[in-house]
Amino acid sequence: MHFINYYILHCIRSTVKNMNKQKRTKQLYVNVNIDDAEVEKCFIKSTRIYRNDMINVQYYKSYLKHILGENNTEDLHEIFVKLDFMKEYVDFRISATTPQDKDLVTSALEQNNYLSKNTTRPDVVIKLFPVEYNGKMAVIKTYMYDGSSQYIKWGLEQNIKNEILFQNYAKTLNKKFDFISPELYSWGQLYSYKPLLGDDSQKFKVMFLIMEYIPFMTLKQVSCTNDNITTIYEKIDLLDHELKTNLLHHNDLHSSNILISTSPLPQICILDFGESAFGTRKRIQ
Repeated sequence: MHFINYYILHCIRSTVKNMNKQKRTKQLYVNVNIDDAEVEKCFIKSTRIYRNDMINVQYYKSYLKHILGENNTEDLHEIFVKLDFMKEYVDFRISATTPQDKDLVTSALEQNNYLSKNTTRPDVVIKLFPVEYNGKMAVIKTYMYDGSSQYIKWGLEQNIKNEILFQNYAKTLNKKFDFISPELYSWGQLYSYKPLLGDDSQKFKVMFLIMEYIPFMTLKQVSCTNDNITTIYEKIDLLDHELKTNLLHHNDLHSSNILISTSPLPQICILDFGESAFGTRKRIQ
């Protein structure tokens, strides 16, 4: 039996109880094998059923304990405490953007010497700019969009906050799992940026991250022997699994989001936590 969801266990126990009431002595045998998609469906259905009896967060914690095992209860509690604190800090820093950061980001936008540009989503422009920040080489990642659109703000701004949260969380796991994630020096927002001169030009909202510059090559740029590249991919696969054991799912690991330094030993840097999630999106073995 690979995995049994808490909700299914509840159903099984109820069935056994009813059978006992009816004085049936036949033993009940159940063999359950659920794939990852079904696990998530069961969790969502279970929280909906128990909403009136339990606080969702409490149920979520009990659900995770069921997956991780009782021996990891203390570690699970520490993760929740750490992330709760980080989430409050992310919100505070966004609401208290410093004038110095605003000036630096505005200057980068006006000079427009970006390293890369992403317009995959038609209502958002994402750019990366090289800058110097407190005497260190850094990168500014900007999201420019229509701040008056509640439809855009509702989803996009929460995704950006999640990206900041999970990148900060990943940083705390660097030593534990022997990998690198860029340190976030700062983050914040510009409420009304005008990319064009003139009073009639459109004003945009900009949310930004200022992060450490990592001078590695992307995975697709690396040229190694077959043995070395195999070692690198094995380390990445192991790292992905280890992050999931700490309830962090990157969800967007590809060759452009993985930086490699092969001298003297392979070092792995994970970028872009914009699609990351916390929880049990995939079964933890």
